Amino acid sequence: MRPVKVFLNYLARYWYVLVGIIVGAYISTKLRLYVAVLLGDAVNTAVGGGKESLLLNFALMIIGVTAVSAVFQFVVSYGGQWIAQRVAYDLRRDLFSSV
Repeated sequence: MRPVKVFLNYLARYWYVLVGIIVGAYISTKLRLYVAVLLGDAVNTAVGGGKESLLLNFALMIIGVTAVSAVFQFVVSYGGQWIAQRVAYDLRRDLFSSV
């Protein structure tokens, strides 16, 4: 249990990055779920309702939402890698300074 506490102490130094990662993951997930809703609306409205002229609008909205979701997913991935590297660096630095 002690190694986990030590690791969490190092991780706590970057709490603001963790919050950003969690918020980014939440937003990215919500946007990806919204794409499914948009697809359902496109099928119901444009195809089922006979309004094929709206298909381009739905397609552009799906592309836009997917692009925004990809940006948030990149932030999550980059933030996770950044924090992992920082914690590893801090651990090595403290280990070698004590030797």
